[in-house]
Amino acid sequence: MKNKIHQTKQKEIEVYKKIETYISGNLSQFEIEELWEILINNPDLMNQLETALNVRSLAKNHRGKI
Repeated sequence: MKNKIHQTKQKEIEVYKKIETYISGNLSQFEIEELWEILINNPDLMNQLETALNVRSLAKNHRGKI
């Protein structure tokens, strides 16, 4: 049971890293398609992507005002 929880957490961490890599524009087309398949099937991860994009946009806009 403990090992399964650890594996699930590891997979989540990998997806979060892929989301950041996607936002940075550093995923291959295959990796992008693979990520979108995961996101479509997991609303929480889709929300994570949307949040990360919003935070990045806010930070970019804030830097432009300084």
